[in-house]
Amino acid sequence: MAIPVRIKDEDEDGNIDDVYRNEYGITVEAENKKADENDEKIEKKMREIEAAMKSQKPTLNTKRKSLLDLKNHDDVVELWFHVGKALRPFVEELDISVQNKKWVYRAVFDHAGELKPGEELSDRARARPQLSHFAFACRLAEFEWEFVKAMIWTHWYELFDGPLFRDDHRIIDWIKTKQDKPKSQKWLRPLTKRIRNQLKGKRTGVFPPEDLHGLLDKIFEETYSEEVGSE
Repeated sequence: MAIPVRIKDEDEDGNIDDVYRNEYGITVEAENKKADENDEKIEKKMREIEAAMKSQKPTLNTKRKSLLDLKNHDDVVELWFHVGKALRPFVEELDISVQNKKWVYRAVFDHAGELKPGEELSDRARARPQLSHFAFACRLAEFEWEFVKAMIWTHWYELFDGPLFRDDHRIIDWIKTKQDKPKSQKWLRPLTKRIRNQLKGKRTGVFPPEDLHGLLDKIFEETYSEEVGSE
């Protein structure tokens, strides 16, 4: 059974209707019923996460009373990290066809409530929800917090959204191997910028793993030595 995802979408007349998104095409009643059940689970989960973000205190910007209060302020990366930590396993375990999983992030936005990052979704986020805010929050949660706080949310968003990192996931996997490096130094942003500059225009997907890792290790050593030397 190809289980779809129920989302809110605008029709040709500008009305907002429930739509069952299915990469396989038309869905049947039994599949839509399952999608309705999943939508209730998504709504419930988002309310749970919303409540948790209201009660949890931030560790970076301690002037704010809760993680939710970090919205539109500095250190909002801590909010989206914890949202991703709570949301990621839920999305993975949700009983939805693999090809339709990306649409869960559209449904999450529909039920985001006070966690909604903005009033409207961009046209791109509507069409490619795997490249939208909550999808990136889930990707952020793949890292350890001590590593995450080395960059602000805007820079993480740029990293996940960049074609180089988006098209070759091995680069993100390689970055994860550097999570045990000293955390007191702000080397992560310069590292990702150097990777982007040196590999710009290259089709890294055709590189054998050993060649790609060797190149990335070289870039890391260059960047890291410069960061140490500048302190």
